[in-house]
Amino acid sequence: MVRQAILAVVATAAALASASPIRIGTWNIRVGDDREPSWPSRKADWATQFGSLGVDAGGLQEVSPVQMAFLREKFPQYEIVGDHREKDRVTGEASPVFWRKDRYEAEKTGTFWLSPTPDVPGSKGWDAACRRVCSYAVLRDKASGVRFCIASCHADHMGRKSRLHGLPLAAKRLQKIAGSIPIVFIGDHNCRETDPAATELSKILDNALYVSETQPQGPWRTMTRFRYCPHEKETSCADALKLSISERNELSGNPDEILAKTGSLPKEKHGARIDYIYVSRGVRVLDVLTDGRSRPGKNEYASDHFPVVATVDIDARHGRIPARFTHEMPAKTNEMPLDTTYAELAETFKDPFGKVQTGCYWYWLSGHISKEGAVKDLEAMKRVGIDRPYIGDVGGAALTNKRGPVKTLSPEWNEAMQAAFATAAKLDMDIGVFNAPGWGMSGGPWLKNEESMRRFAASSAVVDG
Repeated sequence: MVRQAILAVVATAAALASASPIRIGTWNIRVGDDREPSWPSRKADWATQFGSLGVDAGGLQEVSPVQMAFLREKFPQYEIVGDHREKDRVTGEASPVFWRKDRYEAEKTGTFWLSPTPDVPGSKGWDAACRRVCSYAVLRDKASGVRFCIASCHADHMGRKSRLHGLPLAAKRLQKIAGSIPIVFIGDHNCRETDPAATELSKILDNALYVSETQPQGPWRTMTRFRYCPHEKETSCADALKLSISERNELSGNPDEILAKTGSLPKEKHGARIDYIYVSRGVRVLDVLTDGRSRPGKNEYASDHFPVVATVDIDARHGRIPARFTHEMPAKTNEMPLDTTYAELAETFKDPFGKVQTGCYWYWLSGHISKEGAVKDLEAMKRVGIDRPYIGDVGGAALTNKRGPVKTLSPEWNEAMQAAFATAAKLDMDIGVFNAPGWGMSGGPWLKNEESMRRFAASSAVVDG
């Protein structure tokens, strides 16, 4: 069948070359300061555990200048890139990205700050307690030519507004940097899956934990605060995902935030999961592991966070196999916090991040439609960021010179409509149908009759008298 549909945006995508799956990793290594257990006392065990993960590309958080020097000397096989968060770019913590030099080359790298002025070094955003950065690299596989963008971010541990605005800001900015290539966004986001910042981010990217094709391995918690728990007593990720969201997230907020506000930290049965790997829609996630190993011969950990690793298949981003297990995910919300200020609302209009969807009228013209065409149209819309199409069945021979073979409300038309709604649900898109002239939707109860749009009708009659 001939397929003719007018979209607000027309997109084309080149096919991706073939490449091997990529082992992605993220780890908050705990900043190297004077607090115990000190970095000098644990860095050897940390390096051994890190080296055993077999990561191809990833990100680290809370990296001090001293730690950065150690990493570059200890792991010369990795290129490690990322500015430190203070104004001079060389002091304070960093959230660098790294990759295997023998497999990838960088086409572009950079660091921006999580603030309303992300290009201003040292800027601090909203209610953040600290300056926060996101470092990224656009990588190309030397063998296959496959390209993707990887980014590492450490969100604020105290500022809820900073997380709510900063994380989606980072994701939107990465979309602009990456263009049509896939994104892997990782880091210590300092929030649980129920936090508004996490639900906002999930509107833009997929949480690898939710789309893994195999059951996630390792413990549920990722933040340990150096509190040891025997392996057999840890709540596994697999078991936690069988629970309801409220059961596996007993507390609300970051543990540091709770401790600062209440002076104590209630004991949690399952612990806090605040470290993430996110991927672009359609990227296959083959497995996810939270590595809960302790230091050899000790009831201690190499950091106050566990590393999280995942195997992803960038090449299959347009044909992901559905996850083989089910679990409850947080509901999505478009609500702004009740204490949002005017300035924050104004900033949201400038950069709406995940709260505002891009919509378009999707005209089905004069019967020139097909079930297959509807699916392809929606996939094309999703690739370019259109999340809210409205179907308008319009036309007539005057619009297209020739009416198509599919009549409105015919069995073929119904099949195309059902395919469209099923595909939209699969792609996490809002979809609707309007069944009236466009100008017929322009009114409302706020309009007075004399100000409303009208249709003029006239008739004539011949009478005797």
